[in-house]
Amino acid sequence: IPVDKLEINPENPYRAENMQIGVNDLIESFQIVGLLTPLTVKGPNEQGTYYVLAGNRRITAIKQMGDAFWDTRRADKDNKCVPCYVCDNNSMNADEEFLSMEHVNIIVRDQQTINIHRTSVVQRLIKMEQSGDLKSRELSKKASEILHLSDRWARVFIQVGKRAEDRIKSFYNDR
Repeated sequence: IPVDKLEINPENPYRAENMQIGVNDLIESFQIVGLLTPLTVKGPNEQGTYYVLAGNRRITAIKQMGDAFWDTRRADKDNKCVPCYVCDNNSMNADEEFLSMEHVNIIVRDQQTINIHRTSVVQRLIKMEQSGDLKSRELSKKASEILHLSDRWARVFIQVGKRAEDRIKSFYNDR
């Protein structure tokens, strides 16, 4: 997708104030090996742009590099297009967008931060269950798929999430 058609996702946990964290490392990585993991986007919208669900730091690095990015390996120099997975055409609701974004974060994050993302997924799934958007019997299966855990460990995360004290929840929310 052309780089100028990609918009940053303001709902991503790596918001603008945290966006620069890791961007310089990504720029260095792009210069050595190029972009290895495509962005995950939804769209196009009425304006023909795509909303980045996962890859805000990658697109930020690409845009900061400017023309230098197109000189890296695996870049579409002629069209200035960025490899993307298009997962939807704008019909996702906010919960589906959030879960899709966190699913990718769980796959690509290091072990120090992965449980923060898992906890946020569990909290969102529990909220969906409580609102009736997700059936109770589907909760652990959905959690297992998104968290990349066995059903048993997904149920453990769910039970901890349901029993967690407010101070534990706020600890994860502040990360």
